[in-house]
Amino acid sequence: MNEKLTIWVKEFLFLALIVALSGVVGYLYESPLLGVVSGAVLLLALHFAQVFALSRTLSQAATAGRKSHLVLSPIGRFLQKEIRNLFALQTDQAASIVRYKKRGRKRQQALSDAISDFRNFIEALPDAVVMLDREHRVVFWNQAATHLLGISSALDRKRSIESLINDPGFTEFMKNISDEPFEVLSPTSSKHLLSIRVVSTNDQRYLLQAQDMTRVRQLEDIRRDFVANASHELRTPLTVVHGYLETLMDHYPQEESSELMRIFRQMHLQTDRMKRIVEDMLMLSRIDRDLDAVEEAIDMDAFLETVREEAVMLASEKKHVVSLDADKGYLLLGSSEELGSLLTNLVSNAIRYTPEKGNVTIRWNVNQEGAYLSVKDNGIGIEGQHISRLTERFYRVDVARSRELGGTGLGLAIVKHVLSRMDGEMSISSRLGVGSTFVCRFPLSRLSRNSSEIKKIQKSS
Repeated sequence: MNEKLTIWVKEFLFLALIVALSGVVGYLYESPLLGVVSGAVLLLALHFAQVFALSRTLSQAATAGRKSHLVLSPIGRFLQKEIRNLFALQTDQAASIVRYKKRGRKRQQALSDAISDFRNFIEALPDAVVMLDREHRVVFWNQAATHLLGISSALDRKRSIESLINDPGFTEFMKNISDEPFEVLSPTSSKHLLSIRVVSTNDQRYLLQAQDMTRVRQLEDIRRDFVANASHELRTPLTVVHGYLETLMDHYPQEESSELMRIFRQMHLQTDRMKRIVEDMLMLSRIDRDLDAVEEAIDMDAFLETVREEAVMLASEKKHVVSLDADKGYLLLGSSEELGSLLTNLVSNAIRYTPEKGNVTIRWNVNQEGAYLSVKDNGIGIEGQHISRLTERFYRVDVARSRELGGTGLGLAIVKHVLSRMDGEMSISSRLGVGSTFVCRFPLSRLSRNSSEIKKIQKSS
């Protein structure tokens, strides 16, 4: 049976009981009026007790968990029970709200502390840090950004970063953001050179970092000057010593002292190696400093034939076979001296690290993707873990072997720098005991079949 229906049945029976008791009282005293009055008084007392109990339940929390000692009707007991349940529910909800508010305050404080720590960290950085919105407008910046970029007031907030760094190159950089940094002079001082990187976030916002490269560039200039000056000063005395050793070897009778002649030969070999190192260092220094090298239209037919003849002479001692496979009729825009140094280093390495009677192949071919200049050998090969570091200065796979064969450790570094100046790139493939292949790729914009087209390229570059 339904709970509410049961309560109403009980209530009806309760009232019927009171009416019956009132009737019995009137019958006993032979006064119907007395019975009605007795019933009315009993009902009033009962309802007063119910109202009192319900009022106490509503007003005092202490009575919520206690059972009333008053006699209540079924409806009164039901209402009292519901009020207690409601009060308990409200109490639990209030406690939950208090707990949630406490947790919220703790989380808010933790977030506030994290934001404060982040701001302090950003402010402590020596690099300028600027947060940008989707339209490249300034949202937040640190103190270094004020010093290096001139962002200093509330007026700069919501201004585009392109308007603050007024440079056409930087504007173009922001249109096509890449991983490569962009270098620009500081808006606050032309004496400061900035290296700018921009990182995109997941919500299409941006974080700009500007690093002051002035001191780094000054140190690089000092290093280049030192290397150039030291190499230049070393070249003259080395040339003198080398020449005297050659004179002694030519005029000293070998039959009188073979041991002394062996010493002369060793000294001559080492001074020759030192000369090559000095020459390579001078070449690297010149490439580093000479940003505006004179370029010309190089006739690749004649150029490659000259390189092949020199390679044949160099390989004659080890009886290597040097072959040339080249597409005819092409001109390449660049420095003939630098390109000659590039190819000479690749060919000499191939000859040096290829056993006797080996094969060295020079290839020059052109397709739709570019112009390719490669040197292939069947020498000792290179382990894979070394390939990525081959273009580092003075890096050697085998130091002892390199010294024995006369390597300087600078040849591939020169190749890398020359390719960079000619907008080229190099790939290396090698297998131990099979050989190595060095491939240099040049863009088609540097290639032509006649001089007039080369001149057009020169004017546009």
